[in-house]
Amino acid sequence: MQKAKATPADFGLAVRSHPTSLMVTAPNKMGSGQKHFMIDLTNAWVETAKISARPDGLTRNEEAAVRFLKALEEARHEQRNAEKVNGG
Repeated sequence: MQKAKATPADFGLAVRSHPTSLMVTAPNKMGSGQKHFMIDLTNAWVETAKISARPDGLTRNEEAAVRFLKALEEARHEQRNAEKVNGG
C-alpha cells in the first residue's frame, strides 16, 4: 500500500466477521494474567479471593478461629442459643 501510495479503501480490505478471527490474544495465553478485585463491604456479601497455603499462615488462621469461637462462647452466642431463621 505504501509503495502504491494508496489507502486501505483502495485495496478493499475488510475485517472478517467470524468471532475467532478477532481474538485479542492467542488462546494459549488467555487466563495467564492476574485479576485484582476491589472489595467493598457496603451491603454486600464478601468472599475471600485468595488464602495462603503457607504453614505459618494456616497456623495463624486456625489460632484466630479458635480465639473467635471462644469469644463467641464467652459472649453467650452459642449454637444452642441460636434463633432459627428461614433463608440463607
